[in-house]
Amino acid sequence: MSSIHHHPLRWDGWVPSVLGLIGAVAVGLSATGWVALPVFALLLLAVRAAVHHAETVAARVGEPFGTLVLALAVTVIEVALVASVMVTADPPKPTLVRDTIHAVVMLVAAGLTGLCIVLAALRHREPGFNADGATALLSVVAAMGTLVLVLPNHVRAAPGGEYAPVQVAVVAGLCLALWLVFVLVQTVLHRTYFVPADDRALIEGTGEALEALDIRPSGREAGLAGGLLLLALVAVVLLAKTVAPAIGQTVAAAGLPVSVEGVIVAAIVLMPETATALRAAMADRLQASLNLALGSAIATIGLSVPILAGLAAWLGQPLDLGIPPADTVLLVLTFVTGMLALSGRITNLLQGCVLLVVFAAWLLVVLVP
Repeated sequence: MSSIHHHPLRWDGWVPSVLGLIGAVAVGLSATGWVALPVFALLLLAVRAAVHHAETVAARVGEPFGTLVLALAVTVIEVALVASVMVTADPPKPTLVRDTIHAVVMLVAAGLTGLCIVLAALRHREPGFNADGATALLSVVAAMGTLVLVLPNHVRAAPGGEYAPVQVAVVAGLCLALWLVFVLVQTVLHRTYFVPADDRALIEGTGEALEALDIRPSGREAGLAGGLLLLALVAVVLLAKTVAPAIGQTVAAAGLPVSVEGVIVAAIVLMPETATALRAAMADRLQASLNLALGSAIATIGLSVPILAGLAAWLGQPLDLGIPPADTVLLVLTFVTGMLALSGRITNLLQGCVLLVVFAAWLLVVLVP
């Protein structure tokens, strides 16, 4: 967590949410053309405000519980964005959930993780982290990602990359169960796996140790942040519904592949958290960066997939989850190189650059299939 917290009542913590609510209602929850630009800007600011308030609450409750607060907030934002596009899409977009989940995994496991390692290595040569927690995080992402994105291509109950309804339900349940087990391990059974060695006082020390470190906001600030977090999330949900048609129209007008829409949604969701993770990496807190980045991917799959699968079933829309062969190769390569990079107690510039090269190759495949 960052040791500097802006007061929740600062203008950028509530003005975007209020203006967003007013703007969404004013345009009738549907913005197209140039009108969509200010609405989209308000959406980005509301997402930033929501994540900032989640960070404030997280800093109050401390690691590793704070990471869970951030992950839940990001999940709400992502579900709102994807669900808005699903509801407004005509014709339906059966690959939207797949493209978004896949983009989140690649952005986090290859792009953000690699960039955090590179930044930390440039400033601290061989940054250290808790390998037990890092490998646990990545192994959960790998298991969930394979179940959701790769396995559908190899079952025979449904054509193409689709699961049969019973398979979707079981896989979604397995992902949710794995997320619950991960939460239990992270917060109860093995909390020290996910806390840097220098911060052991946060979970083993006394209240005086926490006060001495001066990293926690006051209870009043955390309470205000919690209320404004709810306001920001409501604004995000309504703004997502308002701007959803414009996102698809813009991608189509630019002649870009349909999968780019999922990348845009994933990038919006991860943007504020990315900045926090990068700041932590530059401050030689690589473990905090990994907690934020990979924890978000785990929550995205474990929580979003069951919700979005249920929404697709309710809307009667098909759900194509299996990724193409080229994406499968790069996904597996990401998991292998990530495990190698995070298997020790320290990492270095080369391992971060390897992940960034894989990420660049994925972007190429997205833009030029």
